[in-house]
Amino acid sequence: MTDVRQAIDGGVNFLTRHFGIGGEGAMPTPDDGAARQAGMQRFASGEGAATPEELEGVDDKIDPNRELDEGQRQMVRLAKTMRWYQARGRKDEAEAAAASYMQYGANRFSKLGTLAETAYNAYLQSNDPKDLDKTAQIIEQAYAMVPDGAEVDIRINEKTGRLEATHVDEDGDETFTEVDPNDIPGLLKGVRDKSMYWDSIFRLADPEGAKSKDIEERAIRTEQRAHIDELGDEGRADVRKQDEEKRSQKQKDADYERDLAQKKLDDKAAADADVAKEVRQAQAEQNKLLFQRALDNEHPKPKEGQKNMTELGPLLAAAAEAKAAYGEDDSQENKVILDTAASRLYDAVNGDDKWMLNNGFEPGEFQYTAAGGAPTGASAAGLPAKPEGYDNAVVKKRKDGTPVWAIPDPDRPGKFKILETS
Repeated sequence: MTDVRQAIDGGVNFLTRHFGIGGEGAMPTPDDGAARQAGMQRFASGEGAATPEELEGVDDKIDPNRELDEGQRQMVRLAKTMRWYQARGRKDEAEAAAASYMQYGANRFSKLGTLAETAYNAYLQSNDPKDLDKTAQIIEQAYAMVPDGAEVDIRINEKTGRLEATHVDEDGDETFTEVDPNDIPGLLKGVRDKSMYWDSIFRLADPEGAKSKDIEERAIRTEQRAHIDELGDEGRADVRKQDEEKRSQKQKDADYERDLAQKKLDDKAAADADVAKEVRQAQAEQNKLLFQRALDNEHPKPKEGQKNMTELGPLLAAAAEAKAAYGEDDSQENKVILDTAASRLYDAVNGDDKWMLNNGFEPGEFQYTAAGGAPTGASAAGLPAKPEGYDNAVVKKRKDGTPVWAIPDPDRPGKFKILETS
């Protein structure tokens, strides 16, 4: 659990900084209110959560056969991603990645809470024990998204209507909890609105602080109960009123906290988006120029010491095409094509690293593979030359595995349109 705990700590640090939801002990001012409130709202909306596509790419590496259950896979994502970035001294990226996984976990937790509420409402209408069992199973599935290494068994007692949960933590300590039927809707709401998820996450990030807070709250409640017994009915009514006022103020404070960091967060998100766009455009331009240079293979007879571009032109074109395709789609298939094409070019220039660098292939950019007659570029997929007028075309596959030329679809970002060639 060490790597997972470090990931949780790092993710919480990132979230509190990024959304302005942390506290340094200072009293916020009215001018800070709107920004922090907005930050809390964006945090609660799940902003920055890892996408299914991103998770699929990670899961293909950490659990290619999908042998782990959903909760175990979430813990492995956190641990291995944190370990990978830390080994390279990239602490900020490690924390950002952990935060995105936890935001995904919160969103998944919430969706399962909605399903559990639906199942429980169906039970209230039908009194069918199957609907009750389904409710418990969904809550148990939701709790698996909390990366605490615990085993949880949740069931609802048909005779009493109470929800019963057995929690065995990573140290083997077992805790049994019962929830009154009247409190089950509130529990389900806590799953749906993510509050139970984040309460668990922040406890994991600061277990000693959470433990101290629990002890302090229990002591306060014990003292209050003794005081209430002395006051009688009238005193109890006053205390209930005070408790309600405290809860109301606590809710106002929480709402206030969620309103504080909007402009700062907007500016950073916009700046990040602009930087990412500029990087993509620069890479696309580099690939385009490299590809065009490779196509222009009409050179005069080389002088002594120069390379014969009449011979090298086709190899450079194939390698440049493979590099451009890999830049558009970094699939394993395109990586193999790039490695093969660049290796044949490297052989042709007798391992001249300086020449390779001057022509767009940096050391370590491709994995050298020995010659074995493997096709390169488009011919590796059994396709004709790239269709004229479509410099941005790349090799893709149909659902049946047939290779085709395709171009980015302007109406569907991240998707491609097939080019029909004769």
